[in-house]
Amino acid sequence: MADILGKMQKRNESFNEFLNEIQTMIRRQGSFTTSQELEQIYTNIHPGYRNYIKRRDFSSLQELTELAEEYNITITIDEQERKTRFQYFISDILIRLNSEQWKAKIDFDKLKVSFDQ
Repeated sequence: MADILGKMQKRNESFNEFLNEIQTMIRRQGSFTTSQELEQIYTNIHPGYRNYIKRRDFSSLQELTELAEEYNITITIDEQERKTRFQYFISDILIRLNSEQWKAKIDFDKLKVSFDQ
C-alpha cells in the first residue's frame, strides 16, 4: 500500500506510462474498489495535471484519461509557442547587435543563448 501512495507521476513521465505502472501496483495489491483506484490515480498524478483537471470534471478513468490527453496537447502547444516567441526574440537581438565581433550560439531546443567575443 505504501508503494502505491508513494508512486507519484514524475515530471517527464507521460500520463499513460504513469497510469500503467500505478494500475499494475493497484491490481497486485488487490483491495481497491474502482472509485478508490480512481481517487488514488488522481491524487498521484503530477500537480500540473491536477491544476488543469479538477476532480469534479470526471467520474471515470476514461474521462480522466481524455482530460489528461487534452492537457498534454495544451502543454505541447504552449511549449511550441514559447519556443517560437523565443526564436523571434533572439533573432531580433541578433539583428540589433549586427556586429561580427559577436558569435551567437543558439540552442532553440533548450531555449539557451551564449555569446563568444
